[in-house]
Amino acid sequence: MNECNAQREPRGGHANNALGLCTLIIFGATGDLTKRLLVPALLNLHFDGKLSPNFSVVAVGRKTLTNKAFCESLVDENQSDQNNRDSDI
Repeated sequence: MNECNAQREPRGGHANNALGLCTLIIFGATGDLTKRLLVPALLNLHFDGKLSPNFSVVAVGRKTLTNKAFCESLVDENQSDQNNRDSDI
C-alpha cells in the first residue's frame, strides 16, 4: 500500500524493532468508524513513533475501490474533520 504512506516523518522515531512483524486487518475499512476513529488513531501512533517499522495494515471493505481511491477518501475525510475542529476553536 505505497499510496497510503504517511506524509510526515515520525516525531519520536520508530518503536523498538523487537516488536517484530505486526499486521492489523480492518474489516469494514470503507466504513465511517474506520475513517473517523481508526485511521486518525493509527496516524497519531505512527507520528508519535509508537508503531514498529514492520507494522502494516490490510483493509477490507465492501466497496470496490483502488488503493489510490481508498487512500484519497481517507485523506479527504480526515482533512475535513481537522478543518471542522480548527473552526470550533
